This record gives sequence, structure tokens and C-alpha cells, in this order.
Amino acid sequence: MIKARRATIELGDRTLQVFQLPDGEYGLSQTQVGELPGKDENYVRKFLGSKSPEALPYKDFTPVKLPVEGERTRINLIPIDLAIAFWTKEATAGNAEAARLLGACAVESIERRADKAFGVQRTEEEQNQRLVATFQRLGDYFPSGRDLISLPAATTPWNLDEYHAIAPLLSRDFKYGIPGQTHGDIVRQAILLAARTQDW
Repeated sequence: MIKARRATIELGDRTLQVFQLPDGEYGLSQTQVGELPGKDENYVRKFLGSKSPEALPYKDFTPVKLPVEGERTRINLIPIDLAIAFWTKEATAGNAEAARLLGACAVESIERRADKAFGVQRTEEEQNQRLVATFQRLGDYFPSGRDLISLPAATTPWNLDEYHAIAPLLSRDFKYGIPGQTHGDIVRQAILLAARTQDW
């Protein structure tokens, strides 16, 4: 019987379960791939059956449910590139967590190759500290609802005048954008609107 081996890696302040198959290939848990950007595995299933451009290469893919060595559990495994495709789709749809995750992983990948090119050696702890810093920097561009809701009210000033200025913009069809508003501006305002309505 084919079994997978489990290991845990750190992605900044996040952890990721990775699995190795007997042929040396790696896979990720379908459940965790959905959970990392704040969704669940049902979203991954829907993604696989969707007509999203990112999903097209995987339209005939079925997750492999494999037992894990030394455990009484079976995991739905998907390849890493499928996970990246799902996170990309989520990021382009405005999912801030997915955007931060992709950005941080891309930065780390290039930095590790640059370190090798210049002969720079860093411990895993140093690498992870740099990744944590990258997540924090990206948080300024892709704020998550979790980040903003947890901030004290004084750091996220809000008033009805601000609401009345934003609400009409968010309620209209902005398929082609809003003049003077970047995508990040719209996402930030939508998150702030959701975070502060509970105070009214």
C-alpha cells in the first residue's frame, strides 16, 4: 500500500503540512490549502470544477486520498502547483490572505536563489524571520479582515461621513475600476466597512 510521509514547515508565522510520496513527489493537504487563505476544502473542490482559467489545467484531476505513515488517517493530497493555482485565483478575486501568501512565497523563492548565487548562507531560523518580515510588509498592501478587526478603534478611525463616501462606490458595478481607486484601495475600504459596521 502506498503511504505518504508527513512533515511540517514554517511559512513565517504560519505552518504548512507537506507530504512526500514514495516516488519523491510532494503534495499538500487539500483541506489546509483551503484553510490558509481563510476558506475550506469545499472551495478547492468548487475550484476544480469551475471554468476559472487557473483551474483549466486541472479539470480532469481527482485528489488522491492516501494513508500517512505511522498514522490512522488518510489525507486528500493535491500537487503544490494546483495549490498555487487555487491561491492565485483567490488572490485575483480579492482574497488578501491568498495575495500575502503568494507574495511571501515568491519573495522567499527568489531570495533563496539569490543567496545561492552570492554565496550567502542563512539558517532556517533566519530564513523564517525574513519571511515573517515579508508577510508584515505585504500586510500594508493586502490587509486582511483579521488584521483590521483586531486593531484598536483609534488606529482604524471610522465615521458615518466616511461610510457615506464609500458605500455608493462599493454598491455600484466597478468591473472596469473606480476612477482614483486602486484595487487595494477598494479592498481596504470594503474590509474597513465590514469591520466597523458592528459598532453602529
